[in-house]
Amino acid sequence: MEVLLRLLQDYSITPTVIDEIELSVPTAVASLVNRPATSANRAAMLGSGQYVMAATAITGKMDLKSFDDRLLQSNEVKGLMGKVKVSGEIESDGSSPTGEIIIPKGEKENPMSVQEVEEKFLSLAAPVLGDAEARSVIGAVQALADRDSLSELLALLKVST
Repeated sequence: MEVLLRLLQDYSITPTVIDEIELSVPTAVASLVNRPATSANRAAMLGSGQYVMAATAITGKMDLKSFDDRLLQSNEVKGLMGKVKVSGEIESDGSSPTGEIIIPKGEKENPMSVQEVEEKFLSLAAPVLGDAEARSVIGAVQALADRDSLSELLALLKVST
């Protein structure tokens, strides 16, 4: 997914001009993520390499909103899923933009930037806490070094029921 996002940006690729996406994964994983059939089941689509790549190409990111009903049932996603090929080997003749990520984003050797961490937190927390409250949590975390207590942060994390 990280390579796809980089290629989309570097080459100004839009979903409408994509002829094929080849998702090369370790051979042992290929049979697990090769799920070309669409499903209304979020869990099934989470494990579908075809869905993840198609939704990422269309939305420009992959987050929880990528599994909402609108996108799960989108004809645009379904059409692009048919253009995603999952394979266990890297085969490229160099005629198309390609890339390889050995160490995925978020690993110690390829850390996320502060902005990426904040965006990921907001995508996960805002639906639960609300956007303003989630942003307040970020501010409280940034100010932790100047605080003697976690009480302000903990108060912000309480979800009203």
